[in-house]
Amino acid sequence: MKSKINQLKVGVILSYISRIITVVVGLIYTPIMIRLLGQNEYGLYNIAASTISYLGILNFGFGSAYMRFYSRY
Repeated sequence: MKSKINQLKVGVILSYISRIITVVVGLIYTPIMIRLLGQNEYGLYNIAASTISYLGILNFGFGSAYMRFYSRY
């Protein structure tokens, strides 16, 4: 039981560290990309990245469902 609690604590700490690193990288990455690409190109880059992200969300797990039904029949 104590091992599970310690494992949970480590997991929570690693999760927070991961979130902090993500925020810090985002804060450093954005000004560098704006400086390298310029405002217009960075805007286009963000539009493309957002579109790709939304298309990934719209997948709705069809690939998993396809594999499930394909293996069943």
